[in-house]
Amino acid sequence: MRYQAVCFDIGGVLIRVARNWGQAADYADIAIEPSARGKALSDMPDFDIYQSGALSGLNYLDRLSGFLVCTPEEARKVHDAILQEAYPGALELVLKLKDSGIHTGCLSNTNHFHWQVMAHSPKYPEIRRLELPMASHLLKLHKPDPAIYLSYAKKAEFEPEVIVFFDDHMANVEGANRAGFTASLIDHEGDTVRQMSKILVDLGVLDLAQVLD
Repeated sequence: MRYQAVCFDIGGVLIRVARNWGQAADYADIAIEPSARGKALSDMPDFDIYQSGALSGLNYLDRLSGFLVCTPEEARKVHDAILQEAYPGALELVLKLKDSGIHTGCLSNTNHFHWQVMAHSPKYPEIRRLELPMASHLLKLHKPDPAIYLSYAKKAEFEPEVIVFFDDHMANVEGANRAGFTASLIDHEGDTVRQMSKILVDLGVLDLAQVLD
């Protein structure tokens, strides 16, 4: 099989992200309710609802400020600080794929606030260089629902079987595989670009010389 497209998750694959509210608050240098610090992002009841596009940004920040016990302005800073720095080599990998004629894109469970930052901040050029950036709040679907992957494939105009997908959550990898993608799990605590590069060489998407260049 000749793979024609590579689709990335963003958080934990291309960009390092906070895994709980304490990490985000520390990155933003904002004090929050101590009991919220160790809670996962999805432990905030409205977080996934907002990422599915079913809640307005203002309503979300109002509810988040209550959860974190801070002002809505501080809540926005903490929320934005979930996004941290890009993994080393992420941009270079995207460019190598594009130079090889491979279509690139992303499919992320994310939200309007983060989407605007990634689209316009000079901090994340690897996202702006993707040919098809797609997200849960735009599609009104949420990974790991197989429908979101099929929607991506339709928009990309590729059959699912020729799309390689990377994600750092096993449930999302399994959802992509059920939709017909060739999906692999990435360890967000490791060298994500090296992991993906090895898989892409093993699949014949890139050759070893390109990865070592």
